[in-house]
Amino acid sequence: VERAPVDQLVHFFKTFADRFHHAKEENELFPFMESRGMPRHAGPIAVMLHEHEQGRALVRGIADAAAGLDTAEGRGRFADVARAFEELLSAHIMKENEILFPMGARMMDDAADERLVEAFARREREVLGEGEAEKLRAGIDALERADL
Repeated sequence: VERAPVDQLVHFFKTFADRFHHAKEENELFPFMESRGMPRHAGPIAVMLHEHEQGRALVRGIADAAAGLDTAEGRGRFADVARAFEELLSAHIMKENEILFPMGARMMDDAADERLVEAFARREREVLGEGEAEKLRAGIDALERADL
């Protein structure tokens, strides 16, 4: 494993996944769902918040483990943390797509949908800046195509 792609992935997960995607959920979607009666400290929102924290810790672990990629022990540690993150992320995305988002959609009316879409766009501009989401996605696409 080369260090540069790992650093690029860590940047993507800290910037796009956490500061943008998770922040949209934590600051916009979850409060909306709470306003419609879904509790924050139990059920799907609590699970998502817990998994966001787990993901943050695992991304920090990946970044820390990347410093040891020059040794067999370091590569093993890196592989373990990366595998744990992949498992968490796969399960998290499935829960979003199969449980959380459909529940949110059932709570939504046109006005609420419009407000959330506007809030998400505002967050993208504030957090990422103009065109940065596309750059981040293009970088991940390039990594996916690369023979690493």
